[in-house]
Amino acid sequence: MKIGKVIWVVFTLSIIFMCIGFAEASTLVVDCNYAENSGGVSVASTIVVYPTIQDAIDDALPGDTISVMPGIYEESITVNKSVKLQAPEGATIKCPQSPEIITIAESSKTFEYVVGLLGGTYSSSNDTVYGSECITVEMSGFTIDANNFAPSQRWSSVICRNVNRDNSEILSSIHDNNFVNILVDGKETFGILGYGSMNITIQDNLIDQFARGGIGLYSGDNEVIGNTVIGPYNGDNITWAPNGIQFGYAASGLIQGNNVSHCGWPGTDWSGTAIMVVDTSNVTVDANYVHDNEVAISVTDFPVALYGSPWENTCSDIKVTNNLVENNEYGIDIANGVDTIDIENNDILNNLYDGISVYDYEVWYPEYDIPDPVNVGIHNNNIAGNGDSGLYVDVNITEVNAALNWWGDATGPYHETTNSVGTGDNVTDNAVYSPWLGAEFDTTPMTYYVTPYGSIQDAIEVADPVDTIYLLPGTYSENIDVNRKVSLVGSGSGDDPLVDSILQKNVDERIVKLSASGASEEDTVLIKNIRVVPDGVYGFEVHNNDSVSYIEFDNVNVVGATTHTVENEIGLKVATDASLSYFVVKDSTFDNCDYGWYFAKTVDINETSNVQFVTVDDSSFSENDYKGIYVEKLSDSTFNNVLVDNNGKSDFWNQIWNGGFDINLKAGNYANLVFNNLTVTNNGLGYNEGAGIMIKARDDGSYISPNDAVLDGVQINGGNYSFNERGIRIGEPDKNNAGPINVVITGANITDNVQTYSGTDGSAYGGVVNHALEEINATYNWWGDDSGPYHETTNPSGVGNAVNDNVDYIPWVATVIPVPECDFTANVTSGNISLTVQFSDISTNNPDSWEWDFGDGTSLSTEQNPVHVYSEEENYTVSLNVSNHGGYDMESKVGFITVADWNPWNDPDSDRGSYISQDEVMIAVSYWKSNYVIPETGHSISQDEIMLIISNWKCNYSM
Repeated sequence: MKIGKVIWVVFTLSIIFMCIGFAEASTLVVDCNYAENSGGVSVASTIVVYPTIQDAIDDALPGDTISVMPGIYEESITVNKSVKLQAPEGATIKCPQSPEIITIAESSKTFEYVVGLLGGTYSSSNDTVYGSECITVEMSGFTIDANNFAPSQRWSSVICRNVNRDNSEILSSIHDNNFVNILVDGKETFGILGYGSMNITIQDNLIDQFARGGIGLYSGDNEVIGNTVIGPYNGDNITWAPNGIQFGYAASGLIQGNNVSHCGWPGTDWSGTAIMVVDTSNVTVDANYVHDNEVAISVTDFPVALYGSPWENTCSDIKVTNNLVENNEYGIDIANGVDTIDIENNDILNNLYDGISVYDYEVWYPEYDIPDPVNVGIHNNNIAGNGDSGLYVDVNITEVNAALNWWGDATGPYHETTNSVGTGDNVTDNAVYSPWLGAEFDTTPMTYYVTPYGSIQDAIEVADPVDTIYLLPGTYSENIDVNRKVSLVGSGSGDDPLVDSILQKNVDERIVKLSASGASEEDTVLIKNIRVVPDGVYGFEVHNNDSVSYIEFDNVNVVGATTHTVENEIGLKVATDASLSYFVVKDSTFDNCDYGWYFAKTVDINETSNVQFVTVDDSSFSENDYKGIYVEKLSDSTFNNVLVDNNGKSDFWNQIWNGGFDINLKAGNYANLVFNNLTVTNNGLGYNEGAGIMIKARDDGSYISPNDAVLDGVQINGGNYSFNERGIRIGEPDKNNAGPINVVITGANITDNVQTYSGTDGSAYGGVVNHALEEINATYNWWGDDSGPYHETTNPSGVGNAVNDNVDYIPWVATVIPVPECDFTANVTSGNISLTVQFSDISTNNPDSWEWDFGDGTSLSTEQNPVHVYSEEENYTVSLNVSNHGGYDMESKVGFITVADWNPWNDPDSDRGSYISQDEVMIAVSYWKSNYVIPETGHSISQDEIMLIISNWKCNYSM
């Protein structure tokens, strides 16, 4: 913002008009070098040659074309009818000593001019044009030479009034003309002005120098396209603040593709401006190159409180897009009561003071009630290298939304309190700059950076599937909808807002709604390194009627508040008719809530929602009031190395079922639930039916066929199940459920799960309790004592954790089974295509099964020490899963094997070898260690398995 400088303005009134258009057309020729004849010279039966342009205009009928031959025409012409005025080969109209003069009714100003395109009625008594009649004119190909004429009042090389469309919608235009020698010394001089009822295209003209304005339009819907406008810039004798292109006072339309420069002057009261939009609406300023001006682009509502009538017009609905604004004193100004302006996709670079300024004139006139700009949107711009500020917002202005811009550095704009680490352009108070872009706005993929002072949702709404949104440290009070495939990556999932990204609610509803899906297992919706604090609400939710897939949580900690509300505080909720599939959770927690997870299901076989293909690794469901998870739908899911501790510790209406995992499946077919190496401890203590893990497929009561649930396949491998009210319970007590079926529990340490409930109305207690009809295979487990589990009839002497009927526990193991710790190595980790690798298992604690994934899409191997051949150039991630009766472990090494496609011809500078060429002979030497002189004649050289055969060689080479 430049203190004390504003812009020139011109007043106009809009009027009702009618158009007189083109009729049957003739061509009139003008040639100043032809024989002079005031009545014209007949050259052919249909062509008349005129010595002056005005003579031809006077004889022309509406619709005629006036074709002007090359030459210099020293005259001032007036066009008051609908014609085409063309100079196909170029012609100059030069201002005479006494040009025409006219007063425009809408302006009340008097203008002298070279060309007047004047619709309406002329009054000779006062040289005024007025009235509603309009004309349609096309003017092209001329050089308009103002001859440095000094007007008595104002000058315009071309003055227009009521130049509009005709009834056939032919558009008026002034195009491909050059405007030169306009006086810049002390007078109000212009290139092109338009008043009255205008509808014109001004295109591809050169306007070189003027004192007051290049192109000014003050009514109608107009286009100014592709012109070059050059102002006088700071000449010593300039007495007006020059504006390059101006739309004002009811002139709407498009200003596009113009090159506007050098609009400035040495005065201090106003500012020379390249492109100005003042007291008007519905204007688009697009794709202009605006450089070397005082102010590049100004959008201003001239305050009626300060200047009175005729400044009542509003300035609204303005778009400033795709412009290059560089090397000006100020970039873009937005002043006073501008309402709704969008500044988007501009390059605003290296301006001396401010890139963008938003202010009102109260800074100079505090005694006046001057309205502020409102609904200002500044988005998706490159704002960099500006001297004082990238964005200046005056202290009187309400917050300006300037999110989603590039500020010159990925650290964002500098603000002394809200982003002191930012090294981009400065921003002032009241500028909402978060989120910002991590690169220039047309970069793909894009990164977005958000601080707690901005909106995460703003970034989500514009992100593309390949983009990443980074949440910088702090506490975010916002409810968001992940409704686009994005990666949302925080700074950490701890509880310190100085280093971690913490999300909490803004209103009482779920904090994060999951409503978008990823594309594949490799291309997921990613939520990473974030802490979510649901206080009486859901942390994450898949809402009713939504079905999402390929969702990944990585280091996401969902940790409830200290005070809870019954069943409302849930880490992840999947609604009754919502579905979730291909859900991966790694290194995450769902702790200290009412429920860690809650997946609801309608008891109706026709309702097909499900949660399927879930993988949970190295995560925690602990300290939850009622249950770590409660799910009524879950299939084809695996839990690895999960902690389930101290859940089910608070009273509520259904407290008798408190516990760790409660898998209570309803109305559907489910299969393949796998639990590897879980630690399940201290769950459901003191409650009637408490347990560490409860797995049920309901087919009783209201769940009978056809609304029954079938679960085929439960595998519990390894892990520790200790100190729970019950360890593992299969089936619903006293309901005689048919399933689950094919339940295997093996390699686990199942100990010390004993009754703590003080009553006598609980069902059977023990380490493994089966209430389903099919027998459980619970062999090869450690029960806490060499004597095995207690069973009152089949092992009454066993002092280990108890089992009930229908549990096959023989054989058991007589000692604690250590879980294997996975690791591996290889004899070689890099080489060329067809690389053969010998892998070696170096895991500890005696695994007895292996599963290798070599990372190249080939079949898995179950050998302990396999050999594998890699046939394509790539970096390969290798994974090994090992297990024994004690549990399961996995190791994955990213980029462990590197296979290249090296040969000396595609990498001749490599230190691995070299090549020699002569004619069509090439020799490659790989890993050559010594220098040899090759003789002229054929010779064989052998070293370390390398053989060179050289035949009929003609030159000496040294290697």
